[in-house]
Amino acid sequence: MTYKQILSGLSIVLISAALGAGCSSGPEVKKQAYASSPNFRTFEYELPVVWKASLRALKDNKIVDREPEDDNPVELKKLTEASLETDWIYSQSRDKYHEYKVNGSPRRKALQVRLKYKLSLKTTMGGTEVKVGLKEELERLKEDGSSRGYDSVEDPDSGRAAEILDRIGAGILSAPNI
Repeated sequence: MTYKQILSGLSIVLISAALGAGCSSGPEVKKQAYASSPNFRTFEYELPVVWKASLRALKDNKIVDREPEDDNPVELKKLTEASLETDWIYSQSRDKYHEYKVNGSPRRKALQVRLKYKLSLKTTMGGTEVKVGLKEELERLKEDGSSRGYDSVEDPDSGRAAEILDRIGAGILSAPNI
């Protein structure tokens, strides 16, 4: 092999590596540091009351799976467990963003996010325990700012689950007949 062939092959490898590294991933996702919140709470009410409050807390969202399927008061009294799951809810992330610069000035772009909640209710001594499972997918961006789809997130925003629990608590307190 000649010196020219070695340099030519080496330059092709270096250019390919540089292009591959530049095109394979978009901007780095950064996360705002917040304290984590619990994703469960025990409410000192019977399951039917907490179940109705849970449905009210998610009334603006499409529920794709729920057990029990109907709200028969007699059947609700007999239940010891219940669950429901929402469809995807599209929102803006509160803690994940991209950082970039425009003319040397730093900027942040909050990322779009989609969420799915899965609530599990279980009768316990002294009340009803509610656990909120959260599946979060984050929109990934290309270098030009356009979308390249959604990817699953390992550490979902725990504040979202706590917000649902707060809404359930508010729904219980605002119910006409507890």
